[in-house]
Amino acid sequence: MHMTKEFRYLMYLFSCGAKGIKAKNPDRDVSWDTVLMLAKEQSIYHTVLYAIKLMEDCSLPESEKAPLLTTLKNDAIRFYIQQAQLMELLSGIESQGVPVILLKGYDVARYYAFPYGRISGDDDIYVEPQYERKVQYILKQHGYKVRPRDKRSHHAICEHPFRAPLELHVVLYDKIIEDVWFGGANRIGFVQEPVEINTTEQGSYCALGKTDNSVFLFLHMIKHFIEGGMSLRLIMDFVLYLSRNKALIDWSRVRHVMEILKYDYFMDAILNIAVRYFSFDAGDFFGIKIIQEEGIETLINDMEVGGWLGANSKAMREQGWHEYNRLRYLENRGGNGYKRYMLSWNAKGYIKQLFPSKRNLYVSFPYAKKSILLLPVAWLHRLVVKGIPHVLKGRLLSYTVDGETDLNDIAKERVKLFRQLKII
Repeated sequence: MHMTKEFRYLMYLFSCGAKGIKAKNPDRDVSWDTVLMLAKEQSIYHTVLYAIKLMEDCSLPESEKAPLLTTLKNDAIRFYIQQAQLMELLSGIESQGVPVILLKGYDVARYYAFPYGRISGDDDIYVEPQYERKVQYILKQHGYKVRPRDKRSHHAICEHPFRAPLELHVVLYDKIIEDVWFGGANRIGFVQEPVEINTTEQGSYCALGKTDNSVFLFLHMIKHFIEGGMSLRLIMDFVLYLSRNKALIDWSRVRHVMEILKYDYFMDAILNIAVRYFSFDAGDFFGIKIIQEEGIETLINDMEVGGWLGANSKAMREQGWHEYNRLRYLENRGGNGYKRYMLSWNAKGYIKQLFPSKRNLYVSFPYAKKSILLLPVAWLHRLVVKGIPHVLKGRLLSYTVDGETDLNDIAKERVKLFRQLKII
């Protein structure tokens, strides 16, 4: 499949909205309905609506345009309130003596021409591991329900009845990603700079330093790409941040990290997309290497077909990252220990499931509350109901593959794309 005219125009329109530039109308054979549908799929709908708002003599009939601009206004107000609540929450956490760093969404939104059109579904904060329990307690005081972090995961999920979900990070990446994909990421020293304080009309917050944040945003993007797919918004977040802070970024360190991890060609591919389709200047990105290979077009097609983070075919795409995981393990560690590593990685999760806390056991088996003597019975019950069946179904080798011959067709195409973009 080749990129459609609608997707090409969407990229142009999105870029105009992100940068606050007046866009031109599409060709007559470009369907506005398809453009808007793709904008929703890419999670850039409101920035595209802002671009439509800026257009002169927009070819959309006024009867269709007016409701879209009403949607933009109403959703932007809700997002403004959401971010004001977030600033209040960060202030409350910091007042308890906990340094907290705001990641991704709100921090990159301020580089968009209309920040409240870059709407996030959740918020992300980072604290040092020693503050994890304290911050969970503070969040509970603020009405959040905290779903504790699996020790292999990098964040806890915190939900609130009236606020956006919150991800509480204590490390930047899941253990398997850090160990295998990023080759022991923390040893490279991703975070080297002092945090910076950013001030907005809603309050102040701490963020990663400019170079640290550049590395983080890129690796966050490639993580999503490998797991299933990415979107135009992830690209725009990254390239807007680079272009607006180009004089403050240590470009040699960014490229050095990517060369170590073998993601330097992929980074150049992303920057080429920014120049070719988002109308950025090559001078915005120090040391960019111009790429003509078909991998860039294939990547764009993968985004159009896959939708936001590959959601249109998520289940089929998962095998792609399983194979990527296997290939990177063999590349970084060699030998035949891949299955032993995956067995160990899965086992750590099952051990926690098989030996849950008393509180969690009561949730699944309320009868155990009647007497402490019933706790062993409840544990055996859980073992029979969940533990043994999971082992018999081979769950201890979840996410484990024997090679490309086991993959579905979509996953095989994704592995082929990984090779085109030289990340394996």
